[in-house]
Amino acid sequence: MTSPTSSPVRADTAERRCDWHVVVDSLAEDNASAVLNVARGLQRAAVDVGVPAYLAVGAEQTNGRADREGVLCPRPGGRARAVADAASKWLRGTSLGWREVADVSAACSRPTHVFLHNQPWLAGAFRRQLPDATIHLYAHNVLLSHVPRATVRRVLREIDGFVGVSRFVADDFAARSGIEPERLHVVHNAVDADAFIAPGSAAEAHTDVVFLGRMVPEKGAHVLVDALTVLDRRGIRLRARIAGAQRFAEPGRSGAYERALRRTVADRGLDVEFVGCLPPRDVPRFMNGARIVVVPSVWREPLGLVALEALASEAALICTRSGGMPEIVGTGALLVDPGDATALAGAIARLHTDEHHRGALAARGRAEARIRTWARAYDELLKIGARPGQPA
Repeated sequence: MTSPTSSPVRADTAERRCDWHVVVDSLAEDNASAVLNVARGLQRAAVDVGVPAYLAVGAEQTNGRADREGVLCPRPGGRARAVADAASKWLRGTSLGWREVADVSAACSRPTHVFLHNQPWLAGAFRRQLPDATIHLYAHNVLLSHVPRATVRRVLREIDGFVGVSRFVADDFAARSGIEPERLHVVHNAVDADAFIAPGSAAEAHTDVVFLGRMVPEKGAHVLVDALTVLDRRGIRLRARIAGAQRFAEPGRSGAYERALRRTVADRGLDVEFVGCLPPRDVPRFMNGARIVVVPSVWREPLGLVALEALASEAALICTRSGGMPEIVGTGALLVDPGDATALAGAIARLHTDEHHRGALAARGRAEARIRTWARAYDELLKIGARPGQPA
């Protein structure tokens, strides 16, 4: 791996480059959003090598912090306005009135590189106000999949490049947009592996299996419950903990899916504890306190930041063979097909009964996690081409 301090690209551009990471997520410390986690990780990695980097956020979210630029305008309220804005995004690929969504005139810094995290609708606003900056759409999910092709082309005209968190995400966008290969990039997410060995992160493995993720059907917690049911009927009774909420912005609110899952667990008499949404600082201890982490996504998971965190933990990882996850786990996880509770039950049983296999898998996972640093991810970001006359 390239040393974080030895990159010639970094040495040449540290004083001339300035990054903005545009995020619309809540900046609350307990927000477990992967988008926010990635933006913060890349921001810290840039600052570590002397590149000024800022979170470009709503004016009300700066809280006087020097590492934030309050350039996003408050969204006008009202149902009619929301419907009109959604229609504009679908048809035009942009939010209503670029002057109403962003205003960079009061910013203290001038970015050379702007990364729009999951926000294709803001491309036009930043292009018009920052004509000399390199604008990249940074995709954490499959984007623009349900809009007309003409809308995709409009967004494409406003950006200099597309960054996907996985080859899966990048290839999906390329197939639908026709973007030129030189404008298409992949920067895999990273993980702070040191957080999983830091003081306070250690925990005895009292739990057999844990799940961490949003409590929505596509994340597959119900598949884990079905797998635990299969095992229970075979006489293998395991203790499990499920952490998460329907929305990161509403950690204390349970949705219909979670309520139904709780009823299923009670009806089947399973030993499953629902612990609610965990703030990021509690994730290492939660995972280190388990023997197995399961990421049973049934949708095309763009990457799976939880899978990276599981690799860094003391636990062994089982995840589904979906989307971008196989790209990042290497040999550090067991892979099963999405939605196959019987296969998942078999994988859990294999690791539960074979301590040596479980330990070896967990060790391979930690080795994989150690190389997926934010310094490495930022090195990849630096390799993305700039506009003529700009620092890379």
